[in-house]
Amino acid sequence: MTEAKPFGVDQADFRFSIPQAQAPRPANISSAELIALPDELIVQIAISCDAVPALRLSSTCQKIRAAIYDSLVFRSILGESQKYEWKRDSLDLNAIQTVAQKSPALWARYAVADQKAWNFALKEAPLDIPNDFLHWLPELFIVKHPYMYDQSWSHCRPNAQSAPLRQLFCVVMALLASDDYMFNLHQVMHSQDRPILYEGLDARTFLWALCEIIMFTRSSMRTRQQAWPYNSAAIVPDIALPRASQIPLQHRLVLPFAKPQNFDKWYTKHNESIFTSPDYFTRGTWGGYYTYMGQSMDPPMININFREVPTPHYRPDKLRLRAEGCRDGVGPFNLTGGFTHSDRDANGNGRGEVEFTAMKEYTNNGTAWLWDLRLTPFGLVGFWGPHEGHGPGHVHHNARIRRLGMVWLWKEEWTAPTA
Repeated sequence: MTEAKPFGVDQADFRFSIPQAQAPRPANISSAELIALPDELIVQIAISCDAVPALRLSSTCQKIRAAIYDSLVFRSILGESQKYEWKRDSLDLNAIQTVAQKSPALWARYAVADQKAWNFALKEAPLDIPNDFLHWLPELFIVKHPYMYDQSWSHCRPNAQSAPLRQLFCVVMALLASDDYMFNLHQVMHSQDRPILYEGLDARTFLWALCEIIMFTRSSMRTRQQAWPYNSAAIVPDIALPRASQIPLQHRLVLPFAKPQNFDKWYTKHNESIFTSPDYFTRGTWGGYYTYMGQSMDPPMININFREVPTPHYRPDKLRLRAEGCRDGVGPFNLTGGFTHSDRDANGNGRGEVEFTAMKEYTNNGTAWLWDLRLTPFGLVGFWGPHEGHGPGHVHHNARIRRLGMVWLWKEEWTAPTA
C-alpha cells in the first residue's frame, strides 16, 4: 500500500502544517479494518471529527485520502461545527464557496481555522498573544464567522501605535458584531500615551478612531433618556449603527493562513477598488455620527446624497463629490470634498490610503469645518476641526486640521431592514 503525501505538501500556497500524530480512529478498530470499511462510512467518521483529526486521517493511505479529502467533507465539518459548537450561526458558507469552490485544500483552510477559533474562544483572554491568531482570524471575520460575537473580546488589549492593521480590523468587526460593552478595551483606549484625537496619520489610527466612535456612540445611545442636549428641537432621530454582518465587502476574500502581508494588500486593494468606482459613493444615501473631544456626541448626520462634480484644473483629485441639503442637530449643511490616493506619508513611507478631505458648511449660520477622513471597508472614518491656528469658518482644503472630534459615515442601505 502506498503512503499518501502529508496534507499540504503538494499545495504550494498552503502556509500551515498539521502536527504529526497518529491518525485518530474508532476504538477497537484496527488500521486494516478501517481501510476495509466502505467509503461512505469512512466519510461519516471523518465528518464526526474536528478538522485537524480529519486531515490526519486523510494522510494515512491513498484509499482513506480518496474518501475523505473532498470539499464536501470539510464543508460538512464546518457546518457541524456551526451547529454544535458555536452559539450563533453567522458563517457565510456561500462566501467561502465562491472562493474555495470544489478545492479540498481551500475548504480545509477554513475548517482548521474554525477549529482554532473554537480553541481560542475557550480561553479566558485569547488575544493577549496576537501572533497566535492574526494570520487566519481576519479572514474568518470577512466570511462572518461567529467568533466575532465571543465575549473574550472584552479582554482584548491592542495598542494603537503597535497593533497590526489586521488586529484592529478584527476589533472593529467584533465591536460591530457584539453588544458587549468591552470595558477593558474602553480602558485601553483612554490610556494611550498618544491619544488618537491628536496623533497618528496611518490607517491604524483611523481604525482605532472607529473603535472609539463605535464604543462611545453605543454607550451614549444607551444612556440618553431624552431629547438631544442643547437642542431639544432637533428633528434628527437616532440612527442604528451598522452590524458587522450588514457591511458588504467589495473585494474577494483573503485565504486563512496566507502570508501575513496578504491582509494588508487586501485592505489596500479593497479601498482602491472603491476609489475607482464613483457610483459606490453616489448610489444611495449616507449618514453617520460625529463626536466632540471624545466627551460628547451630537445628533446624527442624515440625508447625505453625494453627486460627482467636475474636478478643477488646479486640483489633482481623481474624484470630487458634493452633497447638499444634509442635516444634523445643528441644522442643514453642505459637504464638498475630494478623494486622493496617497502613496506616501510625510516621512516618505508607503501607505496606499484613500483620503477624503472635505468642507462641512452649515447654511443656517455660516460655520464651516474641515474633515480629514479615510476610506475604509467600514465607510468613511476620520477627524473634523478647524485649520490649524484658526477657528471655524477659516478652513480650506489641503490644510492640516486641529482635531476636535471624530467622524464616521456609512451607507444607510447597510442598516436597512431585510425583506
